[in-house]
Amino acid sequence: MAFAGFLIVAVLGTGAGDGSGSWTPAQQAPDGSCWVMLYQSEAPINWYEASALSANANGTLATVPSESMNNFLFSVASSADLPECDGPWLGSQRNATAGLLTDGWTWEDGTPLTYTAWSSDQPNGSPWLTWSLRFDANPTVLPTWASTWSSSQAGQAIYSMLTSFPLPPDCDANGQPDALDIAESPELDGDLDGTIDGCCATDLTGDGDVNVQDILQLLDVWGGPGADLDGDGLTEVDDLLLLIGGYGCESTFSG
Repeated sequence: MAFAGFLIVAVLGTGAGDGSGSWTPAQQAPDGSCWVMLYQSEAPINWYEASALSANANGTLATVPSESMNNFLFSVASSADLPECDGPWLGSQRNATAGLLTDGWTWEDGTPLTYTAWSSDQPNGSPWLTWSLRFDANPTVLPTWASTWSSSQAGQAIYSMLTSFPLPPDCDANGQPDALDIAESPELDGDLDGTIDGCCATDLTGDGDVNVQDILQLLDVWGGPGADLDGDGLTEVDDLLLLIGGYGCESTFSG
């Protein structure tokens, strides 16, 4: 726990979440596979800071497995008031290695890119540098991708990122992921279950309560990650049992 606390303090101290930035309201992907929030910092944020802040918020930088997900993420980004030429970070990198610059890209979980949406002049640069993925912008954000040096000091200054969450991330609706609220004020999680007291840990729809709509949501994404309550990456029987165990919960923050 001491190391985790140090990691949070280290990231928040970079400007990537030290009170100089803000999150957009959480939105659920149309296919129910995840929830997404966009973070915008007042200072440039490099890819590594974005990745660490997403992890501290109990999420990951957004993965784009399909055109429909790309369109959804672009709609979140384009709805935000971003600076000119600021395209939010996404969750993929290419390490320095020989070969085509279009090859060797992986998402943060190690899986290769199977869908791509590169701008016509991208990716562009030396294969012997490490590149990170973001939405392109010229000057407003575009639905296509660009490769950028991971360090904000070395490449294009980026101020935003798209973070994906497996479950609704902001139960108390205060505009910040609950995990960051708990990191700043541990007393919010008095029972130490990783959830703000008064929230329903098995609320899948984000309405604050656990009811038949949550069961329907779980069944709709069965076999995928969209209702993964036990953290094993899949929505299966164990998740259904956890949901049934929390059935009837009513959040003190709902309504």
